[in-house]
Amino acid sequence: MIEPLMQKLLTKKIILASSSPRRKQILHNIKFPFEVVPSTFEENLDKTSFDKPYDYVQETAYSKALEVFKRLEKETKQPDLVIGADTVVTMDSIIFEKPRDEEDAFQMLSRYFFS
Repeated sequence: MIEPLMQKLLTKKIILASSSPRRKQILHNIKFPFEVVPSTFEENLDKTSFDKPYDYVQETAYSKALEVFKRLEKETKQPDLVIGADTVVTMDSIIFEKPRDEEDAFQMLSRYFFS
C-alpha cells in the first residue's frame, strides 16, 4: 500500500517524535525511512477538557509532533514530516496514564478487575 510512495519518501527528512520501541519497530517493518527525535512535550493536558479519550490522544500526539518540529526548525534542521503518536488505556471513558508508582499500578489494575 505504501510502495508507490516509498521512492518519494526516501528523499524526505522524516522524524518519529517518539522513542517507543514498538513505534520504531512498526516503521522498520514497513521499511519506512525515519530518524528518531523524542518529544519533550510535557503530557499534562487537562483530560476533562476533552469529550472523548480519542480527542485527548489526538491532541497529545499533535503536541508532541509540533514540539519536535519547532525545536528542529530552530536548529535549522527543518523536517519534511514529523510523526507524533500517543497511546492511552481507557475504561468507561476514563483515561489511565502510566502509573506513577507500584501503588498507582495496583489501583489501576484493581479497577480493571473489580469494576
